[in-house]
Amino acid sequence: MKRLYPILILVCIAAIVSVTLFSCGKAATENKLLGRWSRVNVDNLSDTSRVEEWEFMGSAQFRVYNHHAGSADTSYLEGTYTMKNYREFTISGSGSEGFPTDANGNWRIIKLKKGALILVREEGGLTFREFTQI
Repeated sequence: MKRLYPILILVCIAAIVSVTLFSCGKAATENKLLGRWSRVNVDNLSDTSRVEEWEFMGSAQFRVYNHHAGSADTSYLEGTYTMKNYREFTISGSGSEGFPTDANGNWRIIKLKKGALILVREEGGLTFREFTQI
């Protein structure tokens, strides 16, 4: 019976370490990103109208939705995303097909928790995006 305690303690420590390491991994971040995100107008926080939404669909599929003012119409454009590591991903879409070129590039996740997503891109100047999960 005395031999089981050290083995049980080692198994518990290994489980805790593996959960800690894998919860911060690329797959865990991508899992949190999945879904639809509504862009926050940080210039006017009282504006709650949804103008742009980003959707991470898994399997590298990505969509940008645009809501048209004064209409119930919504259009979307498809692109792809690739997770580089647990804090960075790349979005790419064809500008010739109308995909917003300001969405293309390498994005760094600043915050991703409690239904909030804050991203920064440094290509061609600093681009900042803030989203809430729908």
